[in-house]
Amino acid sequence: MSTTHRWRAITLLILLTGTILFAGGQADQKAADTEKVLKVFSYQFHNEENRAKIMADAYMASHPDIKIIVEEYPWDTYFQNLEVRFGAKEPNIDLLVMDIPLIANYTERGYIEDLTKYIPREKFVDAIAEKSLDAVTYGGKIMASPMQNSDQ
Repeated sequence: MSTTHRWRAITLLILLTGTILFAGGQADQKAADTEKVLKVFSYQFHNEENRAKIMADAYMASHPDIKIIVEEYPWDTYFQNLEVRFGAKEPNIDLLVMDIPLIANYTERGYIEDLTKYIPREKFVDAIAEKSLDAVTYGGKIMASPMQNSDQ
């Protein structure tokens, strides 16, 4: 993935984060009711700082009223932890990092929802390569935002 495409994906995820917060996402509020909290469930990226954490830090730097908590799990236990959380009545997850093959499964089970509820389809079409967008579309709905795609 080229640097340009990577930064476009990072920018889009940051845009998604902000839009979900303001468009009715599951943001919690602290006691003062001024800071919004968004919880991200992520696996640890091999030998590098967590990309979700990097994006969260960059977003919070320009949006001081928003706190993003990134929960990280090792790759070998990530999906087990995610299933346990989804099995709970209140999973307490606003965004998650997942592999594209899981989109259909998580959509069918009601774990994820169509992102066009929060962001117009045109914004995705303008920002994401067609094949990358196809990969995160299920049943005609955009169910995820690609973060790192291979061009193989």
